[in-house]
Amino acid sequence: MAEWNSTLSLLRDLARRLDPSGKRPKWLPRDGIPPSVHLDQLLHAFYYEEVRPSDEGARSVEKVEAFYERNKPDPERAFDKGVEWWSQLSDAPHSEDEMILLRAPRLKELLSPARIKTLDEDGFVEASSMVNAFRTHARQVENSYYGLAPDHYETEDQHRRECLAGSTPDANRNEPHFWLARPRRPRPSEIPCPPNVALREAVLRHG
Repeated sequence: MAEWNSTLSLLRDLARRLDPSGKRPKWLPRDGIPPSVHLDQLLHAFYYEEVRPSDEGARSVEKVEAFYERNKPDPERAFDKGVEWWSQLSDAPHSEDEMILLRAPRLKELLSPARIKTLDEDGFVEASSMVNAFRTHARQVENSYYGLAPDHYETEDQHRRECLAGSTPDANRNEPHFWLARPRRPRPSEIPCPPNVALREAVLRHG
């Protein structure tokens, strides 16, 4: 938890530095973008455009560590260079504009304190599907979870996202049905219980 909180503090500090600089790509408006969202998508673009392609033979964590070692003597300068790189992008390389302008406002609406209390399965599926980490996880979950053949391959991940965030695809499994919104499907000997709304609210609001 200490490392997690330290990382969040660092990200908040960087977001506060980024916003007053006024540096952003021409395809983003100058006002109205939350600093945390702006920084998040700058980092998203930088990772996929600069870090990930840097060494084809290395694992992702090794690439990140290499960038860390290179930049740790002067992190301020590294950050400024990254911001300058970001501001010069002629277009969004990985749909960062859609995330900033469309998905982030919708996520804010779906996950507002009042909305969380009544969030239904469709809303949860929609919110989950807009989070990059969840989309990546949905692609990486083994085919067997979805009831698919081991060699099954698909280029579109929408079905996997809907299954993972919503209804359990295999009726014979006793897996969570709708994550945090309602409990797993009860066995015949058990009495169904209502959704744990307090738990859902705590996780979605506070992590």
